[in-house]
Amino acid sequence: MSLITRYIFDQFTAEKITFYSKHGDNAGDDLSKAIFKDQIIFKTTTANGFLHFARPADGSYDPLCFDIKKRKTNGEYPIVRLDHESILQFEHIKILETVYPSLMSRMQKNYF
Repeated sequence: MSLITRYIFDQFTAEKITFYSKHGDNAGDDLSKAIFKDQIIFKTTTANGFLHFARPADGSYDPLCFDIKKRKTNGEYPIVRLDHESILQFEHIKILETVYPSLMSRMQKNYF
C-alpha cells in the first residue's frame, strides 16, 4: 500500500497487474482519475471495503483492489480481482480470485 501512497510512477505492468500511473495529473491512466471513471464500480467497491488501484494485465475490466477489511499484521492487504459484471449489473461484490496475499508478497516473489 505504501507504493500507492508514497511514490510517483508511470503506468506499469508487473506479472498479472497493470498499475495505474500516479502523478496526480488527472491523465486517463492516472490513479487520481482512473478509479473514478466508473462511478458504479467506485461506489460499490469503496462501500464494501475495497480500494481499487489497478486492472488486470490481461485487459479485463475487472477492478484489482486491496481488500482493506483483511489487513495483515504488517499493514499489508490482500490483492483481489473483483467481477466487474456483478458490480455493474447488481452492485454486488464477487471476488474472482486473490491475486496475491499482499503487494509485498508479490514483490518478494521476484526480488528476494
